[in-house]
Order: sequence, then structure tokens, then C-alpha cells
Amino acid sequence: ALVVAAYYRYIDMYPTAATSSNTAAAARAFDGVVDKLDNSGWLTSVVNPMGPWVIDGAQSPEGQSFVGMMWAARTKVGL
Repeated sequence: ALVVAAYYRYIDMYPTAATSSNTAAAARAFDGVVDKLDNSGWLTSVVNPMGPWVIDGAQSPEGQSFVGMMWAARTKVGL
């Protein structure tokens, strides 16, 4: 989610740098993140930096903020 947000922010600042293949890859990554949202809107399969690394059913405020950043950046670009 954070990488996708960074890409969308980048093409917002430098629209001429956007390529169709990179934008398509970002769209696929966006869809992949959205597929990992549960019914209440929380991102699933999140990383716990203290280990174990991936926890199903857990909630991560950091991961959730990355989803918000990703969505806002994509909306601002107009995609």
C-alpha cells in the first residue's frame, strides 16, 4: 500500500514520468491491497515488526494508515 501510494504521489508531482506499464502495475497492486480488506475495512495479513511476521486476523494501525494514503493518492491523481 505504501509503495502504491508513493507511485501515485510521484505521478501527481511529475505526470510526464507516468508510463502505462507502471500505472497498470500500480493498479494491480492497488486491487491486491483492496482484496485484503475485511468487511469492516481493516487490512488483513498484516506485518508485525516484532514477529511473527505475518498475522492473519490481526490489525495494524500502520498498515491501515498506508491504505488511507494509497487511496487518497490514487483519488488525487484521478484514477
